[in-house]
Amino acid sequence: MLTKYATQEEFLRGVSLVLDAEDRDGALREALLSGIASADDDVRASAQDYGSLALNLKVGSWVIRDDDLPIIQALSSLAAAIAASLGTAGIALPSVVVAVTGLADLCWRAWRKGARLSEPQLAVYGCLAARGPMSAEAVAKCLAEDGRPMSSEALDGTLRTLGAFDMSDGRVVALVKREDDGTWKAMKV
Repeated sequence: MLTKYATQEEFLRGVSLVLDAEDRDGALREALLSGIASADDDVRASAQDYGSLALNLKVGSWVIRDDDLPIIQALSSLAAAIAASLGTAGIALPSVVVAVTGLADLCWRAWRKGARLSEPQLAVYGCLAARGPMSAEAVAKCLAEDGRPMSSEALDGTLRTLGAFDMSDGRVVALVKREDDGTWKAMKV
């Protein structure tokens, strides 16, 4: 099923209804919505750059597809887990909000461009997006802190698949990259 919205504001209200973030003051929800809005703007702008929209006009509307629901819900729970672990580490709320906004931006952009991420892939990609470049060991620690422990073999396999990810349109892109110093970082698609 497809739910259409006439404006981005209505679209973001629809996304907000799907979110199940548990933050009482709404900071995580607003951070997720901000990241999704930013990614949506960039995806729409890049579509215009490639001439896919007639006369450079935005044709149609904003939509939430049924297959978007799991990514929205996963972003919500991942954001809550990351915020909790960063909060217990003494990171201030504004820094947590920035990390969650970046997480939502990168993940939504990748999703809208055809990256159909599994839950483990989303957890690893999200960890790298929210916390920046880190070693595989630090990613494993991040996942464990967020309540998503992963064996080193599973993590290595997930990092490999994210390093050469098959998009739904047949392209192969790097969602993560291993740096010369051995750290991994999330890439913008």
